[in-house]
Order: sequence, then structure tokens, then C-alpha cells
Amino acid sequence: MAADRNVISGNSVDGIQISGEAADGNFVRGNYIGVDVNGTADLGNGGQGVVIYLGADNNTVGGTAPGAGNVISGNNNGIAINDASTTGNLVRGTSSAPIGPAPWASAIT
Repeated sequence: MAADRNVISGNSVDGIQISGEAADGNFVRGNYIGVDVNGTADLGNGGQGVVIYLGADNNTVGGTAPGAGNVISGNNNGIAINDASTTGNLVRGTSSAPIGPAPWASAIT
């Protein structure tokens, strides 16, 4: 049985936005972002896979526990953490193993 996960793909903008000073302490874990339900085909989002910005602090993308990693591929950028007011954010359990043929292949697990 496939693990419980969200498939966040095919949006015209970013897949996930964590934005603003009140957006603190969020977790993005175990998702397929920019790929199909099998994690093997490009269904990229139009912007970033995940973007954290505008003062969003102490958020975590992925993790070290089994199943906490995300597959992030097919987007304009995988993960973007922007601006000086956005601090303390972590990307954990990261791998750059390709999912499929270039140019879209990249993974964060």
C-alpha cells in the first residue's frame, strides 16, 4: 500500500507557499510536489515547488524519520527560501537523486 501523502502538482503558481510573519513552525513532510501520484512523471507547478518567504520562520521541509521526505521535481525551482526576514527554516533529509530524464529531474527526499 502506498504511503499516505499529498500530490501537489500542476498548479499555475507555486505548489506550497509558506508566507508571512504568522507562518511559523510548519512542516511539509511526505509529499509528492510537481510529480504524478507514482512520483515518476513531470506534473510541475508553474512556480516553486515550495516557497518560504515574507518573514515565515522555523519551518521544516522534509525530515529524518522514515516517510518524512518529499519528492520535489518538475517545478521552476524545487525549494526557495527568500528574503532576510525569513530565518530558521530547515530542509532535512535532502537527496539530489534524479526521478526521470533531464531537464526536470531532481528530488528532495
